[in-house]
Amino acid sequence: MRPTALKSWARTRGGDVAVLQLGGASGLQTVELADSPVEAGDTVTAVGDAGGDGGTLTSASGTVTDERTSITVTDEQTGQRSRLRRLIEVDADVVSGDSGGALTNDSGQVVGMTVAASSGGADIAGYAIPIVRVLRVLDQVLSGDAAGGVSIGYDAFLGVTMGTGLQLVDVVDGSAAESAGLSAGDTLTALGSRRVSTQAELRRAVTSHSPGEEVTVSWQDADGSAHSATVTLGRAPVA
Repeated sequence: MRPTALKSWARTRGGDVAVLQLGGASGLQTVELADSPVEAGDTVTAVGDAGGDGGTLTSASGTVTDERTSITVTDEQTGQRSRLRRLIEVDADVVSGDSGGALTNDSGQVVGMTVAASSGGADIAGYAIPIVRVLRVLDQVLSGDAAGGVSIGYDAFLGVTMGTGLQLVDVVDGSAAESAGLSAGDTLTALGSRRVSTQAELRRAVTSHSPGEEVTVSWQDADGSAHSATVTLGRAPVA
């Protein structure tokens, strides 16, 4: 049966692991998890939705080149940088859309969850969180423990799309931003008590609140005039 609704979710803010609860998802085939860690030289396959087009699953095979490495990643939307540690490094051709997919061994057992890939070079390196760590996050979430960077529930949502800097290129229909009167060409300057000058600062400002909270949003229009309005933040989509 095809899943029809997302009911709830939780994630780690620094670990890129999310736990989803789906409605209408009974009868799905489960995966088999590996009971031993990978070693350098092991053959692995990254399975995912290469390109993120929602089409047929794809796979990319390679070998483990490091069982425990750390990388700095950059959010493609906000430019925010963060450090991910204790990852499996593989020489498989991992691309956008594979993130969140399974990394399997040569027996088809899941050994990790793909989380990132290198860019800017001819040789691609993929990175995955070991499955034992993914399971630890799962256990923590299911027990309702929000400690250690785990966030249970949805982030707040303003409803804007930006190009360069904080100038808007689009506003989501029915969002808090639309209710405030924001439109393409406006430039955000503050949210609540926080002045913002980068997309990363805006993201932190929004996620410091909860869905349903009232905040003041401030901006300049294309003519340079200043505006502000009080809005009720919505609930962020997971995708």
